[in-house]
Amino acid sequence: MVILHVPSPWFKGKFVDIVRQAQIDVELPNAVKVDANGLPLNPDGIHLTTAAQIRLANMLADAFLSSNFTAPTKTEYHMI
Repeated sequence: MVILHVPSPWFKGKFVDIVRQAQIDVELPNAVKVDANGLPLNPDGIHLTTAAQIRLANMLADAFLSSNFTAPTKTEYHMI
């Protein structure tokens, strides 16, 4: 599983940083976190630009390929 964190200027308030940090601090087996912070957004402030999407795709691929995922057992798969 890859967990993606995409910050947006639309998310404002005193708890944004606390929630973001809590998301980053989560540790799950077979999960890799990819932080999209700093990638350029379109003028709407929500969606990544095309160039940022390409960069993100490379970041996701690198995270997946450099991980040590283990395939779930048949029992674990049915529990998901």
